[in-house]
Amino acid sequence: MADIKVLNGLSSLKRQDNFTYQHCLDVTILSVALANKLLYTKKKLIELAKGCLLHDIGRILINKSLYTQPRKLSSQEYELIKKHPQIGYLVLKDITQVGIIASHIAYQHHEQQDGLGYPRGLKGNNLLPTPDKSTEEGYIMPLAEIVSIANIYDALVSPRAYRSAYTPDQAFFIMKRLAGTQLNIEAFRVFSDIIPIYPIGTTVYILNGKYKNFIGVVSKVNQENLTRPTIRLLYNSSKRRTTPLEIDLVKNPLINIAGIII
Repeated sequence: MADIKVLNGLSSLKRQDNFTYQHCLDVTILSVALANKLLYTKKKLIELAKGCLLHDIGRILINKSLYTQPRKLSSQEYELIKKHPQIGYLVLKDITQVGIIASHIAYQHHEQQDGLGYPRGLKGNNLLPTPDKSTEEGYIMPLAEIVSIANIYDALVSPRAYRSAYTPDQAFFIMKRLAGTQLNIEAFRVFSDIIPIYPIGTTVYILNGKYKNFIGVVSKVNQENLTRPTIRLLYNSSKRRTTPLEIDLVKNPLINIAGIII
């Protein structure tokens, strides 16, 4: 992973936009975690990581202001942004140290299962993107299907110039609606099994029951049920500090929560 070409690409991203640089690192971590769960070899994981680290390299040749405008872009501006996967592919495809897999990850990470993605309108078949899944002509390659999920998740939970960040649970519910049409539904199911909907430290709001309207933080993730963490209550319904109290939601199935950003 310490290849000079990859590091130079990362350096270029960081100089252009620190947000995109951090996004590429986060997408790499999420994608490798998902591919590892799907039993990809170490060699393939390295190829995947290279592609993830450089998947948005095409952005460095597009006016940075288009990504930082706190407004809805015009159709013409949006069409310019949609060129970054193809630009990234053209930048990477002839660099031997990067490799063909990594360059196609950059090319395909915005393609969709229903064929309505960009830049080429490739399709998916919603089959689990395991190492033995082949890539048919006109279809998204399996590793790009994995990256697409990580890319959308990180984009949703990160703040943008035109909107605040979504909470992790909000992001999951949005992605659940996209599964099957935009996202590979089988890959999303595996992703849901390994990435907590409520990570440790997430601020949550109690929706019902004895502690309705209390605010707390996730203090423990229950690996057997990632939707039911342990919560440490910190503020009462009047938003005043209260004596910390731990509640295991697995043992309290009638209590519902929602993530919030404060």
